[in-house]
Amino acid sequence: MSTNRSNDILVLEENRLGKDYIIADLHGNAKCLDSALAVLKEGDRLFIAGDLTDRGEESCRVISLIADYQAK
Repeated sequence: MSTNRSNDILVLEENRLGKDYIIADLHGNAKCLDSALAVLKEGDRLFIAGDLTDRGEESCRVISLIADYQAK
């Protein structure tokens, strides 16, 4: 269960099923995101913070990878 204490902070319960990973500032680097997704196992959570798109050449692919992963 999650509880929002403000619009900017999301408080989550402890992940007792796996590990938590945080990645930030992808800037359209799909290879970096692919690497992060490859290590995830069932029960793991990936938090993506910061700039998803921008300078990188594969910004659209980054968005697609995230959307596809969320759909699973």
